[in-house]
Amino acid sequence: MKSLNRPLKNVGEAAEARQKQAKKRSLHAVNEHFEPVFNAVSATQVVFQRPVNRFSLALRLTLLASALLLTPGVVTWAQEAPVSTSLVSIPADSLYGLPVALTDASGVAFDWREMAGKPLLVTMFYGDCASACPVLMESLQRTIAELKPKPGTLKVLMVSLNPQHDTPTSLMHLMHMHKIDAGVFRLAVAADEGQTRAMAAALQIKYRQLDNGEITHNTRVSLLNAEGQLIASSTLLKSRADPALLAELRKAL
Repeated sequence: MKSLNRPLKNVGEAAEARQKQAKKRSLHAVNEHFEPVFNAVSATQVVFQRPVNRFSLALRLTLLASALLLTPGVVTWAQEAPVSTSLVSIPADSLYGLPVALTDASGVAFDWREMAGKPLLVTMFYGDCASACPVLMESLQRTIAELKPKPGTLKVLMVSLNPQHDTPTSLMHLMHMHKIDAGVFRLAVAADEGQTRAMAAALQIKYRQLDNGEITHNTRVSLLNAEGQLIASSTLLKSRADPALLAELRKAL
């Protein structure tokens, strides 16, 4: 049993060591990029969606999907990916118009569109993040704790911004370390950088990798309805639930 647990322990130790090392770095350089560029660390805003220009959104998703098909190795996946019955007919302004191949912390490969059929909270993060991402995780956990949704009525999808380093094993370690409920949360990583950037663009998340390996990014949690239409989004970055987002969640459930 010790030999079976050893690889996970090594991964966990490595991840914790990287986070400790990141915390020891001066935050000056990070803040220099993070706050002026993305203005997200202390943002306290919930954006309620105005009527969507369906044509422009559909065109944007079509362009993103086309870009994915031009990425090596994605064409075969897109042709072979099963189509869920809930995706047979989706609205023009649905984010599920964009196919993205993901693998979750349990090693299960899936198309994120398979999460259609019920409300979804979706955002992006990365495993070695030592500042914004842990706060984001805590905020989402407190949101679920206050909301107390019935089992199976709501899911939270968190997709990595760092497909080169985040793996199912490291994501599972994060879930254990932060005591994340696997019944509600699904941590996942895309197959490559191209699909990661396509999903980030669809979710209006901007990010950039720095020379020191850190990633600057804004934080944005999107609430989608069962058809993948955007209901509301929050940029609040506090270690508590966002009251306005909670109100929208209660309406959606």
